[in-house]
Amino acid sequence: MMAAFVPDLAAAHNCTCRANGQDYEQGQILCIRGRLAKCDMNLNNSSWIIIAPTCPEANLRSAPVKIAASLPAPPARN
Repeated sequence: MMAAFVPDLAAAHNCTCRANGQDYEQGQILCIRGRLAKCDMNLNNSSWIIIAPTCPEANLRSAPVKIAASLPAPPARN
């Protein structure tokens, strides 16, 4: 029954990873030097683990969309 008194070690530590002068909690994902990395534990030390060779990018349209032209005109005020 000794195991009942042992705290959950994963919850007991407050290890963070550092990048760009900031602390990040375990499980957070960040783009570092063009690669996607996750803050995780490696041999009892917090470490950035590479999870993808490149970072995702947002695709932008080449021309802006005119939203106002597709909306109905507001009702006239009397």
